[in-house]
Amino acid sequence: MKLRDRAIAVCIAALAIAGGGVWWWDGGGATAPEFRVATIGGATVAGGGAPTLVTFWATDCITCRHEAPHLAQLHRDSGGRLRIIAVAMPHDDEAAVREFVRSRELPYHVAMDSAGRLARLFGDVRLTPTTFLIAPDNRIVLHTIGAVDLGKVRALVDKMHAG
Repeated sequence: MKLRDRAIAVCIAALAIAGGGVWWWDGGGATAPEFRVATIGGATVAGGGAPTLVTFWATDCITCRHEAPHLAQLHRDSGGRLRIIAVAMPHDDEAAVREFVRSRELPYHVAMDSAGRLARLFGDVRLTPTTFLIAPDNRIVLHTIGAVDLGKVRALVDKMHAG
């Protein structure tokens, strides 16, 4: 793809998101990549085995900043039934991420993706927020670019625990 074509595609995607456009996909049964990541708190978290919400975010993303307290509430409301892993994008500064997490007392797992390894594993994620809901059997059941519908996430997690 030529540089000009790539720039146009990026601009169109940015305009769609800035204009409130949200793209989501029900996952179609795609399998999530296997991963293990160190959090900024020093824990190691792996995917699989439990409902897991993986969200790629950045401190300079307005939607991400707005979504963080809602994800914190979702984490508290889930009572341990949902693992949340927020992955800071490669361009983000670790000190800024740590300060954001500290100042907002975020209770869920937050990891740095300085080398972009996780972003590549999840299909070369470039836009924030990009969120994946993964079922215990490692199927992607929801993929959203833009603000995630937390009501839909809650319903899907309830469904996973019901049967």
